[in-house]
Amino acid sequence: MGNRRSRNAAGIWGEGLAFALDCQAVIAERMVRFMRADARAFSEASRMLVEKPAVAVHAQWAATVAAPGCALDDAFGTYRRAVRANRRRLERR
Repeated sequence: MGNRRSRNAAGIWGEGLAFALDCQAVIAERMVRFMRADARAFSEASRMLVEKPAVAVHAQWAATVAAPGCALDDAFGTYRRAVRANRRRLERR
């Protein structure tokens, strides 16, 4: 969304679906790790607690400094990148 390309309804829907699937994968992987209750689960919980406020601040900042009409795209892009990075990181292990 953040690349300012013209989008149609199908493109927006597809981006939303991909985001939802990435969120679901991250949540599922984290739940599996938390059920193990080992050192990796503790580090993941700590990382999650630190990361969530940081991403929220970055999204707020992106929306604040965005060009008119682009605030939602920029804020959503911040969350999308964070979720996608978490999915890649969690799938690697």
